[in-house]
Amino acid sequence: MGPAHRSDGRDRWTSGAHVVLAGLAYLLLAVYATWPLARRAGDHLYGIDPVRWAGAAPLGMADHYLNLWILSWVCHALRHAPGALFDANIFHPLPESLATGEHLLGAVPWYAPVFAATGNPIAAANALVFVSFVLGGLGMYLLVLGVTERRGAAFIAGVVFAFAPWRFAWLVHLQLVGVHVLPFMVLFLRRALERGRAVSVLAFGIALLLQALTSYYLAYMCAVLCAAVLLWIPRSSPGGAWRRVGAVLVAGATAAVVVGLVSRPYLRLAARGLLPSGAEAQALSWLQIASAQPAEFFVRGSPQYAGLVPVALAAIGLGHAGGGLRLRLLFLWAAASGFALSLGPMSGEHHLPYEWLARWIPGFSTMRVPERFVILATFGVAGLCGIGTARLQTLVTTRLRSRPGLRSRSTLPTVNGMLTALVLAALLLDWVPREMRLGLRRFSTLAESPPVYRWLAEHGSGLPLLEVPARRGGFVAAEAQARSQYRSVLHWLPLLGGYNGYQPPFLDLYADLARDLPAEDALQTLVNVVDVGWVLVHTDELDPVSRIAWQGDPRGLERAVELGNDVVFRVVLGPTEDWRAHLREPGPEATTFAGLPIQPVPDDGRTALVDGDAPKRRLSRRQALSIAVRVTNPTAVRWPCFAAGTDGVVRLWGTWLTADGKAVGQPASARIPRDLGAGEQADVTLVTWSPAEAGRYVLELGVGQGAPGDPAAWRAGPRRFEVEVVGAEADS
Repeated sequence: MGPAHRSDGRDRWTSGAHVVLAGLAYLLLAVYATWPLARRAGDHLYGIDPVRWAGAAPLGMADHYLNLWILSWVCHALRHAPGALFDANIFHPLPESLATGEHLLGAVPWYAPVFAATGNPIAAANALVFVSFVLGGLGMYLLVLGVTERRGAAFIAGVVFAFAPWRFAWLVHLQLVGVHVLPFMVLFLRRALERGRAVSVLAFGIALLLQALTSYYLAYMCAVLCAAVLLWIPRSSPGGAWRRVGAVLVAGATAAVVVGLVSRPYLRLAARGLLPSGAEAQALSWLQIASAQPAEFFVRGSPQYAGLVPVALAAIGLGHAGGGLRLRLLFLWAAASGFALSLGPMSGEHHLPYEWLARWIPGFSTMRVPERFVILATFGVAGLCGIGTARLQTLVTTRLRSRPGLRSRSTLPTVNGMLTALVLAALLLDWVPREMRLGLRRFSTLAESPPVYRWLAEHGSGLPLLEVPARRGGFVAAEAQARSQYRSVLHWLPLLGGYNGYQPPFLDLYADLARDLPAEDALQTLVNVVDVGWVLVHTDELDPVSRIAWQGDPRGLERAVELGNDVVFRVVLGPTEDWRAHLREPGPEATTFAGLPIQPVPDDGRTALVDGDAPKRRLSRRQALSIAVRVTNPTAVRWPCFAAGTDGVVRLWGTWLTADGKAVGQPASARIPRDLGAGEQADVTLVTWSPAEAGRYVLELGVGQGAPGDPAAWRAGPRRFEVEVVGAEADS
């Protein structure tokens, strides 16, 4: 391998047809690897593996709808009201609701042009996917080319980075797909440190900012890579070298300040308790599930699979004693740190770096899926793999030069090309096992949305909207909420519902009240707690009894329009109580809506009467059922029941028990719709699902305070029903 730089300028990334040819090759590979996405880019998206994650398919759909909405909202806000960027139209009236998830600002430059030209979020998202394949490969190509000066080896490095298995497993996560700026950031970092040109320093700062604003996962990966600037600190003290390091630090600090300013809404939500913070923010059990296992890096078909060919070539590259030592150390640092972080906070009884970062680094505790740091490990392996391939080419050409008949200038490039082709073929065979599947799914475009959403765009007058049914819990409910949120791109009215990474505690309150509509008491409670101007009812999604209840003009509602199966009602009922401040400034609650302190009920108040309709004696597995229950407080103590959240309030609980009394799954709970004093009653509907395994069970209904596992929790007034769960559909 030659020196790191050529004096004739042939390594300039802005020149040379080879750069264009490499980009075209990556594009062709992307089209081939994702076919037939290129042909159906206007209404199809790749989701999660339909076999490996069959039960979670609706969640993959929900995440796609979410990302389409986020990017469309950011484009809309930047154009019309940049100062209100985070005041998105979900979770009304929560301020800065965009901060309940990623903002994807760094992906906007790649998404916005297609979205502006077509008005189609799906086509714009697919454009982002193809851009990421091409630029991700091209960035790594240029980075490795600068140190190896071998185009074939650099091309292999780009393939390893841009087409690694994790990309196809996580195509649903556009915030991760947008990692294509990362190699450019390191490319400009290296140029700035070694050459000190102002344009390189500026390019590094812009690339760092774009990548960090794409996803907070990627922002932390950028921080890990930027720590490698220490490799360029000179042992002696030549002024020029220190000036270059100083310029890079200023550029990095400037980008960090911008990211910090953009992150202020997240800090404000965290201060209100709406986002997790601290080392214990995420349940350890979940983090362990979402962490990579060391063995998965060697299991073909898993997202973490590094590949035997890339690892072998990376080992050759790491052992090479030629030039580019600093860059090789940077790649090693990326691979090692990415591997360690992807394992999560614990490995057996051993504490890992992830736990320390969650404890001490601001915001790191909100990173819920440690395995995503495999992206950083892939970056390091890809770079070392390119250097290893270059080393192989050098060994082969050195041997050929020693043979008189093979010294021709035309022979060596041919041999290098053949070697590159062989490595590429081995790589693809290693990476594409038969069990790896891509879930290509059709999504309805905005043009195909029901006409009621365009009616709302013309007549909505900016008033908040509630859609019925407002489902709660489960993957299907998440998909329905996210689909409605996606269709709001047509009207941008404030939505009482929504879907995002974190959800405010009052979202279930809306679902509970919406389930009881159009009953006047439920509507009255709704307008007491939140401003609402419209109720959109999807009648084809209601059960027969609810569909009948929505016929005519329910009291407090005025029928505005009926378009197919969708009916829009104007809310004309005014509030009798003003509880809206509880939702405008949500956070830890001290009192219920009615002002009753939320505190543990004393022992003499822990008695209850529960009377409910018996469920069917035979149910199918995982069958949804709604149970009407009447709860009575027979004590002299007033129960705190009705608040925006559910922490600390008295609720109705439903628990499935086996024949020997062991709890099955997580208990279901339902709000009691008002605080209950002595002798007062309330009708409550509990929604639960039968167990997943066939057998005989007991459904226990009771009133209580405190979540399961809380030492201070109590339950009272249990009512028990014996139920048989069968494998087939239950008898009517």
